[in-house]
Amino acid sequence: MRRNTSSRHQSRYKRTQTVTGKQWGIVITIFLIIISVIGFVAYKKFQGKVEYDKVTACPMVNGVVKPAKQTVVVIDETDVLSPHQRDYLKVHLSNFVKDEMVSGELLSVYVLDSEITKKRKPIFEMCKMRDGSDANDWTENQKLMARRFHKQFQGPLMSRLDATLTRSTSSESSPIFETLQTIAVNAFDKYNIDGERRMLVFSDMLHHTPEYSMFTLKRSFETFKKSDYYAQIKTFLPDTAVRLYVLNTYPKYQKQELMDFWKSYFKSASAYVEQVSPVGR
Repeated sequence: MRRNTSSRHQSRYKRTQTVTGKQWGIVITIFLIIISVIGFVAYKKFQGKVEYDKVTACPMVNGVVKPAKQTVVVIDETDVLSPHQRDYLKVHLSNFVKDEMVSGELLSVYVLDSEITKKRKPIFEMCKMRDGSDANDWTENQKLMARRFHKQFQGPLMSRLDATLTRSTSSESSPIFETLQTIAVNAFDKYNIDGERRMLVFSDMLHHTPEYSMFTLKRSFETFKKSDYYAQIKTFLPDTAVRLYVLNTYPKYQKQELMDFWKSYFKSASAYVEQVSPVGR
């Protein structure tokens, strides 16, 4: 009888020990899973940590500003833009930023006017911030990123355009060649961009200066290329994709020959026109 009692005690003890061992196994497994998750999150957070320039918000590599890509926008304000043209410009630029630019891409906006050779500076220059659409659910706050994007990038861009597009009288000259030459140096050459280079031009594309006016002279590009003036304004825009948004302010002069001229001009500058979009008055 005593043996049976002793055996039952031992059996219970063994069962107790067996259950406790399983419980400890579960605890250890859960602990290891938690440690793995924490480690993974920390790794991803560290892996995605990038140093950014305080002025342009562009990513930096070894202390040097290094945008992923660069887009330059040229806005011709030598003539008064109609309400339609202003709306078109703002809507299409906003959509371009939202749909086609990537985070870390530099946006430089220049205004073309008779003083461009003196200013030589963009009215807005900043890298696109992440808007939260690609936020990591584990480590990032999507709503916070979206608010920061609108407050520090999209909002200032639109406000700067509103403050700039206020001309009420036309300018006496429209130095398109000189503006593009300035941009080639002060925008594209300034940053060492390994990625894509793009240029969006909102203009009537009618150059007008004392040296050369497309209102009075109708030359083919091949003829123009032989002139001394071309030697002065020759520009280099290697591998730059150009989109022309042609403001149809002077339809009498804005024929197919004009577009052919500009396509040849950009080709000579090692760039290429990928799109021509007319914008009505």
